[in-house]
Amino acid sequence: MPATMDGYIRVSRVSGRTGESYISPKVQREKITGWTKLHDITLGQIVVEEDVSGAKPIDERELGKLLKRVESGASEGIVAFKLSRFGRGALETLQAVERIRNVGGRLVTVEDGVDSAKPGGRLLLTVLAGLAEEELEQRRSGWAAARRQALERGVHVGPTPVGYRRRGDGRLEEDPLAAPFIAAAFRRRAEGESWGAIARFLEQNNALPLARKGRKSVAWSRSGVKSVICNRVYRGELRDGDELVCENAHQPLLSEGEWKLAQLGGIGPLYVKDGSIAAQGLLTSLVFCAACGHRLSLTGSTAKNGERVANYFCRIHHAGSGDCPEPAVASTRTLDPHVQGLLLEALADPASKLVKAHEVGARIAETAEPMKQAEAELDTFLATELASVLGPDRYRAEVERRQDAVRTALREFDDAMRANLILGQEKSRTPKQLVTDWPTLTMDEKRAVVRAYVDRVIVAKADPKRRRWQPISERVEVCWTGQPG
Repeated sequence: MPATMDGYIRVSRVSGRTGESYISPKVQREKITGWTKLHDITLGQIVVEEDVSGAKPIDERELGKLLKRVESGASEGIVAFKLSRFGRGALETLQAVERIRNVGGRLVTVEDGVDSAKPGGRLLLTVLAGLAEEELEQRRSGWAAARRQALERGVHVGPTPVGYRRRGDGRLEEDPLAAPFIAAAFRRRAEGESWGAIARFLEQNNALPLARKGRKSVAWSRSGVKSVICNRVYRGELRDGDELVCENAHQPLLSEGEWKLAQLGGIGPLYVKDGSIAAQGLLTSLVFCAACGHRLSLTGSTAKNGERVANYFCRIHHAGSGDCPEPAVASTRTLDPHVQGLLLEALADPASKLVKAHEVGARIAETAEPMKQAEAELDTFLATELASVLGPDRYRAEVERRQDAVRTALREFDDAMRANLILGQEKSRTPKQLVTDWPTLTMDEKRAVVRAYVDRVIVAKADPKRRRWQPISERVEVCWTGQPG
């Protein structure tokens, strides 16, 4: 009874070839079929893999199923056109051959004239496997160089990002149909919208991923939306890994600030869940302790009636600066209405020297530079690898200090962006209009307005003899934006 062997055909890159010009699988199949007929072998299954690299692990390819058929006895071996079609990694190729040999099977590569069952076959396989791997490395090196040169010329390498279309020279240009919805997706993420909701928004507006071979669906997945929001190609950049290669390769769809806000993804003091303790704080991130100068945190306490109440409090222990001598505490029920009243009073006063709406936009540029500097300082410190010099505790403290600086700078930049959305020139509100509209504003909008006009609120510790009976006004100082505090 004739032996049964399976056939394996692989093409690493189809590159859009079809029809009569696409002969590689056909040639491979003819060679395999011809060899089996010549040697009176029954051809079992034939697996064809397209757009699959030979460097991909065998068990992650369909080839792995053929190996299991040999090991189970369903097949007595595998026939391939060339050893380089079977695999490109020398070690893994030889390990696969060993698996086949261990169960009495054989590997045949027609074009190379290799048969693992024949004398000298193993030696020839070892040589050819090494050559196949070397050829792959040379191709990778050439491809990396060509890719780098293309990026430096401003040519986007890879699938065309949704929101763009490709020009004749390979560079990207804005897609007038999809670009507005991609930009809107960034804004929605900045406002805290979920990946799933953004995916539905894009699908409803027909801003879909481009169809290409290997993609099971052109619908958006959560991971697909996330990859868009994290991609700096929408800032007009081309990168080789993490390295910036071309900064202004094409028209950006959004500003640096909009990209940064989208990365925050609704995480931060402005984005809190309704009903949570943090949601009760109108002045979140703006309140500071008069004694130590540190920002107050929010925590909850339970009132006598069982209701949960939010309070601003000093954490007392601060790395690098010691303990606070007089830690401040204030309830949102007293501090927030007090500051809100002062703000509305100032807005209603025509002689008020509060910052004007158009000046709010200028704060974006003012806060962007400190944010860049804080991020650069953290990156530089981490790159120096001083842990062994400073010791683990000191090193950790220095890293945390720089991380806090980054968070503070991001928060201030975020505040400027949010305030501009509420008070900027596109949706300009006069102070008088703000006073009128105040009862109808959402908590997020109120926070944005407060951050536009209030730089910080400084709270002192209550008098121990008076405590809750001491008016909040006696221990609070409001520092207005743009005015010496």
